Amino acid sequence: MFKDLASFLSGFTRLAVIGIGSDIRGDDGIGIYVTDRLKKHNRDPRIDILFGGITPENLTGKLKRSRPSHVLMIDAFHDRNAVSDIMLLDPAAADGLDFSTHAFSLGTLAKYIEAEIGSKVMVLGIKAGDLRFGEKISGAVVESGKKVIKYFRTTVFSS
Repeated sequence: MFKDLASFLSGFTRLAVIGIGSDIRGDDGIGIYVTDRLKKHNRDPRIDILFGGITPENLTGKLKRSRPSHVLMIDAFHDRNAVSDIMLLDPAAADGLDFSTHAFSLGTLAKYIEAEIGSKVMVLGIKAGDLRFGEKISGAVVESGKKVIKYFRTTVFSS
C-alpha cells in the first residue's frame, strides 16, 4: 500500500490531505486522528492538512483557492476486510465500500475536485471495527493510523 501511495504522491506540487470522519464514533475518527497528528509535524508549505470531519464537501472552496495538484482523503471504511487494514483506493472504487458517517459520497466529491480543480484524488481507507457513539478509536486502528503518520513523517515531510 505504501508503494502505491508513494507512486500517487510522486511529483506533487501542492498536496491537500483531508481527514474525514467523526471523532465521537469510535474507529470512525481515524481520519481526524491521523490529520491532527500530521498537522503537528508538517513543516512543508506545499502540504495542507485539512479537517473535513463529517462534511468534507465544505472544503471545496478552500481547495479551489489553494489548487492542489494532489488530494488524499483519509477515512474509515467498512467492508469484509480485517479491522485495521489500510487500503489506497481510486475514488471510483471507494464508492463500492461503506465509508464513514458522512452523507456525501467520496466518489462524487473526488469527481468534483478532479473536474473543477484538476487535482489527482485518492482515498486512504483504514478498516473500522467499533463505530459506537462515545467510544474511542480501537488500539488496532490507532496502530494503522500511526503507520500512516510515520510514513508521512519519514518519507513525505522529509523530502
